[in-house]
Amino acid sequence: MELAPTIDGGRFRTGPDVAKPAAPGAFLDQFTARAQFDVLTRFTNRVSPGDLVVIGNQNTEDLYNAVTVATIQDVQATAGASTGEHRITLAAAHTLPQGYDGGRFVVVPSAQRSVAYACVDVDTGAGKLLRITRDALSPTPSCPSAALPTAAVLATNVSRCVFSYAPNLGATQESGFLQLQLTLSEGDESVPLTLGAHVDNVP
Repeated sequence: MELAPTIDGGRFRTGPDVAKPAAPGAFLDQFTARAQFDVLTRFTNRVSPGDLVVIGNQNTEDLYNAVTVATIQDVQATAGASTGEHRITLAAAHTLPQGYDGGRFVVVPSAQRSVAYACVDVDTGAGKLLRITRDALSPTPSCPSAALPTAAVLATNVSRCVFSYAPNLGATQESGFLQLQLTLSEGDESVPLTLGAHVDNVP
């Protein structure tokens, strides 16, 4: 199972501050490419140059084809309600996807743009659940064998491992459900474990 993790996100300015025409703020819209925007909410985690801003994913290909992705060049704290909490400078000018008016974005870390979870050697007495990270986004999921020896080990003695994902095909399409079923065995004893999570930023 592979995903693009997020470390933070928030709301951005989608239009100028009409009450202050001399200092309208930095905003993004669908009509003009711009390289700066004001963040109206405070970050919880550190956002750094090189991280990715993702805005308005409309389908499962947008992220991997870089349609909705921009690279952060600089992050500055700002003061005052009219400017918001932060100002982000992008490495290249960006426009919003056509039809998107949500004003929300998420941040993907530069060092872990892709995270995969994989089970190996299941039901051999040496089964493991691994976490593999990559610094690139790819439309083709991969768990390269060369990365397995250095991958983080999350669980051992894995005798059963099942990943399942159920997308929401309704009108919103933003509440898929991901589930992991593990069985850990040692000697003559086994313990089944189930973990589920809603994937609320899909597609």
